[in-house]
Amino acid sequence: MKPIGVIISVLLLLAPGRILAAPPIFIDGTQKKYPLGMHLDLIEDADKKLTFEDIRSDQFSSRWKASHVNAPNFGYTASAFWVRFTIKNSSPQADYYLEAAFPYLDRVDIYIPASGKYIQKTSGDHFPFHTREIQYRNFVFPIPIPKGEQTYYMRFDSILGDNLILPITLWTCTGFAEMVNFGQTVIGIYYGCMFLMLIYSLFFFVTLREKNYLYHIWAILGFVLFQACEDGLATEYLWPDNFWLTNYSSFFIAMFGVMGMLQFTRTFLNTPQLMPKLDKLIIGLLYTHIIYPVILLFVILLQPTLPAIVPTIIPVLATCTFVLFLVSGLICLKKNFRPAGYFLMADTALLSGLVLVMLRITGVLPVVLLTQYGAQMGSVLCIMLLLLGLVDKINITKQEREEYLHKIYSLINSSRDLIFLKDTNLCYQIANREHEAVFHVKVDDIIGKTDHDFMPEAEAVKCLKSDMEALHSGYVSAEERIADRNFHVVKHKVLDAKNNIQGIAAVIRDITDQKKIESEKRELNERLQQAQRLESIGTLAGGIAHDFNNILYAAIGFTELAYDEVPKGSEAAQCLQNVMVSHKRGVDLINQILTFSRQYKQDPRPIRLQPVIKEALNLIRKIIPTNIEIRQNINEECGLIMADVTQILQVVMNLCTNAYHAMQVKGGVITIRLENAKVGMNQNDTGIALAPGDYIQLEVSDTGKGMEPAVLNRIFEPFFTTKDVGKGTGLGLAMVHGIVKEYGGVIHVESRPDQGTAFHLFFPVCSLEEKEEISKDEAQDRKGAERILFVDDDEMIVRFVEKSLGSRGYHIQAHADGVKALEAFRADPLHYDLVVTDMNMPSMTGLELAEKILEIRPAMPVILCTGFSEAISREKVRAKGIAELLHKPLITKDLLSAIRNLMDGAPQKETKDETNSGD
Repeated sequence: MKPIGVIISVLLLLAPGRILAAPPIFIDGTQKKYPLGMHLDLIEDADKKLTFEDIRSDQFSSRWKASHVNAPNFGYTASAFWVRFTIKNSSPQADYYLEAAFPYLDRVDIYIPASGKYIQKTSGDHFPFHTREIQYRNFVFPIPIPKGEQTYYMRFDSILGDNLILPITLWTCTGFAEMVNFGQTVIGIYYGCMFLMLIYSLFFFVTLREKNYLYHIWAILGFVLFQACEDGLATEYLWPDNFWLTNYSSFFIAMFGVMGMLQFTRTFLNTPQLMPKLDKLIIGLLYTHIIYPVILLFVILLQPTLPAIVPTIIPVLATCTFVLFLVSGLICLKKNFRPAGYFLMADTALLSGLVLVMLRITGVLPVVLLTQYGAQMGSVLCIMLLLLGLVDKINITKQEREEYLHKIYSLINSSRDLIFLKDTNLCYQIANREHEAVFHVKVDDIIGKTDHDFMPEAEAVKCLKSDMEALHSGYVSAEERIADRNFHVVKHKVLDAKNNIQGIAAVIRDITDQKKIESEKRELNERLQQAQRLESIGTLAGGIAHDFNNILYAAIGFTELAYDEVPKGSEAAQCLQNVMVSHKRGVDLINQILTFSRQYKQDPRPIRLQPVIKEALNLIRKIIPTNIEIRQNINEECGLIMADVTQILQVVMNLCTNAYHAMQVKGGVITIRLENAKVGMNQNDTGIALAPGDYIQLEVSDTGKGMEPAVLNRIFEPFFTTKDVGKGTGLGLAMVHGIVKEYGGVIHVESRPDQGTAFHLFFPVCSLEEKEEISKDEAQDRKGAERILFVDDDEMIVRFVEKSLGSRGYHIQAHADGVKALEAFRADPLHYDLVVTDMNMPSMTGLELAEKILEIRPAMPVILCTGFSEAISREKVRAKGIAELLHKPLITKDLLSAIRNLMDGAPQKETKDETNSGD
């Protein structure tokens, strides 16, 4: 099976032979080579029954047809062909060589005239190579050609119906020797070049493990073996006595080489990614080249003669393959894939070489070096260009890889984490620049070294242990202390494609600041929890105080009633006075609890600091040990300031408590001083940045351990504290600072280590006067006749009020339910002069009751009493039209004072027409 012969047989158009005999060939000794193609007469022997005598008889003389080409091509045929040619020799030389320059002839017979007879010589692929008279890849016969005219006959037979081409040449001895030598030289150069390129590709495949080089080797082997079959070298050197391989090896080798080229095309042009649709066609053609030889092998084994359709498939596959190569290269070149240019040039060179050979065989082109060895030149140039394309692709890949690595290095170097890669010997292969900042060693000095080369031994051993754990377990995530900083370390082993361990990779994050933040966050959370606990305690205390208020309210009221009933100066009166003193202490305690449990801001009003300070000192004295002395220097002539009593009390309590904590170990002295301070326009005796004016200075000092400047600068920061966890929230001084600033004051601190601390608070003097009200004692002595609607859910309180106020002339209508009280008021709004209601009641709150009453009668005086409520304040109740807010427990004279202040200052009663019925 000869693929080139198949292509030639399809492309070549044979002209009809001439009936006239071909002209003889003249030998004059001036040439070394005489082509006989145009001087041949041919007879086809389809049945292969003609003998040498038959073709020489007169009855066959009309069947001879003259050839018109240098190399008659009969295509795939099972016929035998007889050839006749006449030689006229006018030269003295008589020894010549006749060459049938086509290595695929099953049987060749030549009949040489000698002494009136013909001598028969036989050769062919069906005969062992060593039996050839001239052991050459083509069929060569030495023939004597004496002077004069001689007619020679030859018979060619394709036993299996193979391709039959008859390029016949007559050589002189010198010309034949030169042709053989030159041919051997060219072929030697060809195979030498191919061998060198094969070794080159093999070297790079072993070195780079690049698949393209493997497929390139595959293609080279296909080219070399196929060309060896086409040149007859395979028959001469590889299988000289194997008829089957001589006839069919070139076909299977061609299929083998084309498969290599197809696979090379896929990987070289990267068709799966760049041209997925075209890649499917390449894969289909690849499978066709695998399946077709298998089918053909069965056909050859089953019958000696091939069907006509079988050989025609070869040129179709060859054409499809070349078209696919060219289309693939053009598409890739259009996509700016530079190596595709080499691929296109390689395919063009190979195709050009094959075309030159076909044109030479068909006689279109003369036999010159380029046409005779076009296939070899084309294949060498093809392989060289593909190799150059491979080198270019490798360079492009290398450049892309370097750019990619540059991006990777830029990425890891931009990271604030430590990133590295170590081999199995735990030597650094890759390390980012963050190592320089941490270890103060250049990256170039780290590569190829271990941790022991630039780390302290203890840290290196720790890192080594972590690395070994990552190699064995595959993954490590832990915190480590390196270079006096905290790091979170993540390490994992690196595997290659075959799951072999290549080393370890690691990302190490500096979490020193994060740990600090987490620690501060934990501390803040603990302080917040402490503050929430305190808030919960305050809420609980407020709730308890509310209930206790009601109990004390009734107890105080009934004690006062009993005291009024007994003779003054009696022993019972004395006992009741003692009970009332105890009640007063209970009221003071409740007020102190409410002071710290209230969560609303009271209205600033003109107040004196002297009683507030004394109240705070009475309370603080109960909680500090006796080894701490409290001294006070309070100027009773100090004026008023605008403030809230509760908040000022908190300020004094906080400052005294801080002073106590500063001296609780060794004891000491707390000094509270209150005095006037005046700041003029041009002088400031205090040394503190104060605006000119009159101030009241409150000083709280201690003889404790004092503070460092760094601590002193932060004492007013929220949640900053020097106390142990659980012993302080860090909110006290921040609250003190906020309260003082809120009232337009200034706070100044002086402190030195082991010399104590002094807080100086300056409050602007208030020019307003305290409101003059009816004294409580005076109000208690006054009688009244007003009609009062009293509402409270505590029956004891209701009974006390009815009796207490009723004894003083007031008309009391009491209710324990707000809804019923509203119904009574709505029934006759003008019947009442005053409403006194409790805040917290089950069915309706006092605030809701007051709002509904004021909707009915807007000018109605209402007193709201509360024991504890975060949702109520004097500012809020007054905004809703409520006249007064009183806090439980109430002493009778406090309630009577509030009633008289409202009643004596109330406007004239409304008429019925002026009220809203509420409907």
